[in-house]
Amino acid sequence: MTILVLLDFSKAFDSVYYPLLLLKLKLYFGFSSSAVALIESYLSDRHQRVFSRGSFSTSELISSGVPQGSILGPILFSIFINDIVYSCKSSLIHLYADDAQIYLSRPIGLSEDLICRLNEDLESIRMWSKNNFLNLNVEKTKAIAIGHNTCNLEDLPPIILGNSLVKLEQAVTSLGFIINNNLTCTNHIDFTIRKMNFTLRKLYHSAKLLPPDTKMKLVRFLILPFLSYGEIVYGNMDEASATKLKRVINNMARFVFSKRRYDRISAYSIKILDCNLRTYLEKRNLIFLHKLIYSKCPHYLYSKLAFAQSARTRNLILPESRFSATSRMFFVSTVKQWNSLPNYIKSLTSIGHFRLALENFFFARDRDIN
Repeated sequence: MTILVLLDFSKAFDSVYYPLLLLKLKLYFGFSSSAVALIESYLSDRHQRVFSRGSFSTSELISSGVPQGSILGPILFSIFINDIVYSCKSSLIHLYADDAQIYLSRPIGLSEDLICRLNEDLESIRMWSKNNFLNLNVEKTKAIAIGHNTCNLEDLPPIILGNSLVKLEQAVTSLGFIINNNLTCTNHIDFTIRKMNFTLRKLYHSAKLLPPDTKMKLVRFLILPFLSYGEIVYGNMDEASATKLKRVINNMARFVFSKRRYDRISAYSIKILDCNLRTYLEKRNLIFLHKLIYSKCPHYLYSKLAFAQSARTRNLILPESRFSATSRMFFVSTVKQWNSLPNYIKSLTSIGHFRLALENFFFARDRDIN
């Protein structure tokens, strides 16, 4: 069982304490005195005022916070929060701007030890936040237990942050992606389908006024980005979710090509993604795996790859999978697809050349199948 805790900081970007940030730049990151002075000049002597009912309020000095909407803002905040990782003695931690998550795994029989260690790390993080003038929002902090054989959640010891209880949820949202306690993507796919259908219904109001090429552009720029976000985990979806996604793609084809509900749509649906859904997801996963292999970033994902002894084939060692669900996971299914590619494609280091060769390979494969 794995417990994941998603921490929430109240007004995190507005709470960065300038003197402490400048001290970290110098001590932790080796910024020179002149560079620190430049950052200090950038942050200090900033004022703000409010415009309401035709007049401005009194201008007030801003004593903390990084300028939001700026390029340096998220970078400076990431530097400021970077040493929070040393607060975790047992748990692993992931940071993305002001989103922080910690997680810890233990066998089911050691669930009490898991919660105890997790609570110790949470208390350490709470003290770090206090010392760094950041405020943890306990009400928005969520936790989820993940595992195939997760024990009765009511039997688990409480997860404590400060003096408050962190509730275990059935599903949580992380960076716009919905994670459930079975680690399947069904919740996220259902959410994505609702957003795609909502946008498509809006577009239908002007369907009769637009030519097909304009409608295709609207579909690709306004609807397909919902599908492409988090697409590398869609290989783990079940048949029911795949059917739902295909139905949405069919509806997009009806919109673009002005087809009625009971018209045959298969030939038109392929034009939406330039291939069928299965091929589209395979290509996207392989492109991501190519970037992972040749850039070695992010390292925590690259470290999960194991290369075969033969450098000529560029094959990867296939992880063991005993269940049908795990056989659909990215590091199993996509590694298997990678190993099945011709050697000349796997050896292409340029992502542009790899993408083009992959397009040609899948086009020829699907043509032969059909």
